[in-house]
Amino acid sequence: QGKTIITNCENTSTGVVWVNGICSSNLDLGGVVGGPNSTLVDITYCTNNGAVKQTKKNSGQNYIGGVVGYAYTWNKISHCTNNGPVETVGSSKRNYVGGVVGYARHMSGPSEISDCVNTYPLVFTGDGGDSGYWAGGVIACSTFEGPEYEFVMKNLYNVADLTFEGRATAGTLRLGGIVGHSRYTVHDSYCYGDIKAIGKKGYIGLIMGTPRMFEESAGKGY
Repeated sequence: QGKTIITNCENTSTGVVWVNGICSSNLDLGGVVGGPNSTLVDITYCTNNGAVKQTKKNSGQNYIGGVVGYAYTWNKISHCTNNGPVETVGSSKRNYVGGVVGYARHMSGPSEISDCVNTYPLVFTGDGGDSGYWAGGVIACSTFEGPEYEFVMKNLYNVADLTFEGRATAGTLRLGGIVGHSRYTVHDSYCYGDIKAIGKKGYIGLIMGTPRMFEESAGKGY
């Protein structure tokens, strides 16, 4: 099976990726890539300068990212940047919202997400339902199914403020300056924005909301 290559693609500042309907199944929404229909894909040097918007609540799960909504078994996402708003009204089930990547599910072979940046102040709104709300400055969630192959997250940067104003059942919010939740290590990554979730209960971290581990990562926030 061949590999899909998506590179040097841009959603301009006048571009709006807008979903105004109700999805009975899951929603994969991204400024450049929604959900690539390939098990092997490299997404490199892609930029979102426009707006990514969901304006009607979904009855399925939401996977929403500034550049990539849902990455289903990939090899590399690198040198991607989000410079625009990512807005959601939520889901009756799970809500995954990331500045660059909404949800990354890793299934086969070594993979990485590297050298990606979010520069836009994000306000996470909408409903996480009773199952949870995952939000991150760069990645909302990264996980795996099947064998645990090598997966590297490195050189990830969030340089903007993050504010959570949505609804999440107590204890189900996972908010991170870089990653909302992951079972993998984060290397050499930095958050320079403030992270706010006033009056909310959940897992909130400058680098990762619910970390398995992180190494040589640092952040700055108040």
